[in-house]
Amino acid sequence: MGIFDRLKNGIAFKAADLKEISGGVCNPDMGWFHLYTYDLVDESELPEKDPDPLNSLVLLLIKIKPLQLSEEGGTNDAHDMILRIIDRYYSLGKDIILRITYDTNGHALENEPYDLDEVLRDAEAINGILETAGEKIFIYQGLLVGNWGEMHTSRYADSSSFSCINEKISGGKCYFAVRRPDIHRQLHDGSGRLGLFDDAIFGSESDMGTYADPDNDILYEEKVAVQAPNGGEAVYGGGYIKNLSDDKIISFLQRKRVTYLNNDYDPKVLNCLREKGDLYNKISSRLGYRLFVRDVRYMKSGNVLRITVTNKGFAPVYRETESSVILTDADGNDYSVSMKLELKGKVSPDDTVTADADLSEVLNMDMKYPVKLSLITRRSFDGKVIRYANISSDDGSVFIGELR
Repeated sequence: MGIFDRLKNGIAFKAADLKEISGGVCNPDMGWFHLYTYDLVDESELPEKDPDPLNSLVLLLIKIKPLQLSEEGGTNDAHDMILRIIDRYYSLGKDIILRITYDTNGHALENEPYDLDEVLRDAEAINGILETAGEKIFIYQGLLVGNWGEMHTSRYADSSSFSCINEKISGGKCYFAVRRPDIHRQLHDGSGRLGLFDDAIFGSESDMGTYADPDNDILYEEKVAVQAPNGGEAVYGGGYIKNLSDDKIISFLQRKRVTYLNNDYDPKVLNCLREKGDLYNKISSRLGYRLFVRDVRYMKSGNVLRITVTNKGFAPVYRETESSVILTDADGNDYSVSMKLELKGKVSPDDTVTADADLSEVLNMDMKYPVKLSLITRRSFDGKVIRYANISSDDGSVFIGELR
């Protein structure tokens, strides 16, 4: 609305000019990540690593030796060391993707135990770590085994072993991710907590063996990623990506509903994206969710403010949020009205969510007009601000209109 609309109660409302910013929005649980590797086998003093302040996500890749986490085999408090690593990154404001593995250099067969029972005991210990860490962990990746914990090139890369290990790692409140849709089909239990990760995006038509049947597997992946996050890293392979148009690259990431990507690897792929004009920035702006306040209306009856939000990102919001309308009067006093803007899982790409805020009670207070209206959304469990792709204030709130 470009002019004030005089209401029956004498209050006039003018909606803000809702403009979308260019570029990406740094938000919880999404975006580019950096990988930080820790070796609990060879390092007694773990180095302090300072994460990039411009990225909200980190992937912690932690190497252990067989039985190092179990009561019988633990000799250096590895369990507590992992929790300290998690706590440090969380205290620095990072959302954590965690992968614990026997191998971080591509030699899993040399490092894995020869007895599956030992793997299962370590898996039980990881389960305890996840339960203790709670919502500090966004995603736990993999099932301990394989090169770099990627579930391939392992003596336990069979469906029976995967099932046994998966049964042991199920605690905590995090999401989980396994490599390849065919493994997911085998393991998923309908809870919506099991997603996928792909460490060979753009490596070939099949993402270097990630897909047994690319068309059907990606269709399956689309459905899975409505409920649980999907991401990973791209690889150059034989240069397959150079044969893809910009539209095909964007469409592929959209279909996979990609939430997170490695910002360090593969350099050849990242350079290729940057060389393709503005493609790297286009991907950055759509990784994960990209929420935009599209419309705000004031309902003449009932003093109701109706807000419509759309998602222009690749993926949905995955964790619960809470939203409020903040009314700031001419004297600088703030009044807050909660509203049920249901973003989790319901804002999949190109979907919209509409919700109402009842302002009746607060408008009966002695406020000095004009009154500015702002929308603010936070992640429920810790209050982290969810920023919109609208022009916003330093605190992350979006100016949506004014009452006079």
